[in-house]
Amino acid sequence: MRVNKVNTDSGVELHFSVEKCGIERPWLVFVLPFGLEVSSAAAFFTAFQGQFNVLTWQCRLILSDEELKQGQDSFSISQHVNDLNVLLNDQGVERVILVGYCSGAGVSLAYAAAHKDMISQLVLINGDYVILDEADCVTQHGKDVDSLFPLAAMDQKKSAFVLDRINQSDDDGERARLGLNKPFSSPLYFQRYAMNYLSYKEANFKELAKSIEHPVLVIASGMDKQANVTSSKRIVECLQNAEFYLDANADHYEPLREGSHILAYLYDYLSRINYDGIG
Repeated sequence: MRVNKVNTDSGVELHFSVEKCGIERPWLVFVLPFGLEVSSAAAFFTAFQGQFNVLTWQCRLILSDEELKQGQDSFSISQHVNDLNVLLNDQGVERVILVGYCSGAGVSLAYAAAHKDMISQLVLINGDYVILDEADCVTQHGKDVDSLFPLAAMDQKKSAFVLDRINQSDDDGERARLGLNKPFSSPLYFQRYAMNYLSYKEANFKELAKSIEHPVLVIASGMDKQANVTSSKRIVECLQNAEFYLDANADHYEPLREGSHILAYLYDYLSRINYDGIG
C-alpha cells in the first residue's frame, strides 16, 4: 500500500492510502482504530478495491517520531472528524460509505452526526463506544485501560512505567503481524495513545447514535474480548435505522485478516445496495 501525505490547516501531517477504481464507483473509507498504520488495512483494500474507491488514514500525531508539543486537545474527537474532512476534500469525495472499526466506529458516528450530507451508509464493526456507565458493556480490557491510561498520559516516564507492566497476550505474534503493537513500542507513542483515549472517552456515543438517520450496519464478534457484543447492541437500540449482524466465531481482530469472514459478509451486504448517483 502506497502511503500519501496531506497537511491539515493546523499543520498536522496525515498519512493515508487510497486506491481508485473509477469515478462512477462509490467511495469506501475504512476508519482505523487509533495508533494503527495504514498497512493494517491491507486486507480491507484487497477485499474492496476492485469495486470501490477505497481510502484509509493513520490517526494524527500518535506515531510521529518528533517531540511535538501537543496537548490533549490535539486528540479531541472533533479533530479526528476534521482530519477525515481534510482527506475527503483532498480527494474530491462528495459522498462516502464509512466503515468504522473499533474506536474508528466512534469516530464514524461523530463524523456522520456532524456531516450528515456526506454519508450514504454507515458500517460499525466491533465498535468501542466506551459505555462505562453500564457494567455489562465493560470488558476486563476496558477496565484495565480505564485504570492505567490516565497515568500513562501524564508524561513519558509514567508511560514507560505502565508499558513495563502491561501483560502481553498469547497472540503477540499475530498482533505484531497486524501492526497492533506499534502504539506500545515506545513510551512516546504510548503516552500519546493514552492521551488520545482520554479525549475519545469524553464523547457520548449513545447520544451521537440517536442523531444518526442514515442506514447503519452494526457488526459484532462473539469472541471479542475488547469491545463486547452488548455494547454494540446498546448502540443498535439508539440508532434509527440499524441492522445487526453477529459473527459468533470471530474475535476483535477479524476485520484485519486476509480472507476475513466479516469482510466477506460486508462485501455481500454492500453489493446488494444500489449506489446510483454516489460519487
